[in-house]
Amino acid sequence: MTNKKTRPNIKIWCEGKTEKDYFDSLLKYLRSENIQIDIQNLKNNSSYKKILISIKREPYKDKLIIIIDLDRAKKDNNELKNLKKLINHIKNSKDEIHLFLTLDNFEDWLRFHFIDKTENSKASFYKKLGYKDTKDFKSNTKNLYCQILRKNGNIENAEKYFSKIEIFCDKQCNINEDSLNNKIQSNLYYFREIIEKYNNFEIENKLLELIKQNGNIVSESDFLMLEQRLNIDDNALEICFKQLIEQNKIIPVWVNPSTNLCVSEKDFEHYEIGYSVI
Repeated sequence: MTNKKTRPNIKIWCEGKTEKDYFDSLLKYLRSENIQIDIQNLKNNSSYKKILISIKREPYKDKLIIIIDLDRAKKDNNELKNLKKLINHIKNSKDEIHLFLTLDNFEDWLRFHFIDKTENSKASFYKKLGYKDTKDFKSNTKNLYCQILRKNGNIENAEKYFSKIEIFCDKQCNINEDSLNNKIQSNLYYFREIIEKYNNFEIENKLLELIKQNGNIVSESDFLMLEQRLNIDDNALEICFKQLIEQNKIIPVWVNPSTNLCVSEKDFEHYEIGYSVI
């Protein structure tokens, strides 16, 4: 069992109850057993300026994810300036901070969880979930992602749609002001990727330790053991191997399964693909 005291802490700041209820619900369906996540509704402290003040006040030790709407920056030049200041601070900060922005607002992200007529309007989205209007919807957002799943929607639909649209702020905090001409946009399409990266980081460390314990080398014969020890499937294991290769911590090798030693020949009949600690 993972020791909770050693798990990375991730703070998620969002600007409303709808957002908090959605992410509370969504995270039940994402792999996050190796990270500690705390979601906070900023309520009246969600302006771009107040968020920047909060970050500047004290160096942020935890990993921080900020989820806010982009409409204020589109409608008000002063708000746009404040948002740019926030983004530039994040870009130059040594802290791990991720900013997610949705235009017009968060409900535009939600309605594209479906690929039917709910895409056309928020009213259609409310109706799909069984609500009369905005007020009725906002009074019933508990387990929101679960509600969406029950109506055959899912986050993959929204990710696919928004990944094709220009965004105001990318992963590297580069600003594309022209994107404000879009009616809608959201960079939440890579939110899951961030969460999975942090979760997999802990798994990758455990995998590296298991390889070292196995004599600094593993082959296909060991993969099932690794999956069982790490409690992951073969796809997740493959992703972890790729990440460790990119980090220059392991290299792919050919292994003689009888001796568990590296060999130089590429002989599929007698040797197995494997990985060795650098």
